[in-house]
Amino acid sequence: MNIDCEYCSGKPLVNRKPLMSNGKGDYTVFINSCNHLEDSEIGNWNAKFSLFGIKINYCPVCGRAF
Repeated sequence: MNIDCEYCSGKPLVNRKPLMSNGKGDYTVFINSCNHLEDSEIGNWNAKFSLFGIKINYCPVCGRAF
């Protein structure tokens, strides 16, 4: 278990590494502070689409349980 995981640690969301991104890097999916999968379009009401996933129970990268 890595307590300093770049994908799920307590860092500000802008410093977390995305789990997925498009080829241009301007659309990403990351673990938010509530342990939900979230995309980079949240809060952008002009976005054509936005995703907000279910709560996850562990980090898929380091395995840390939430």
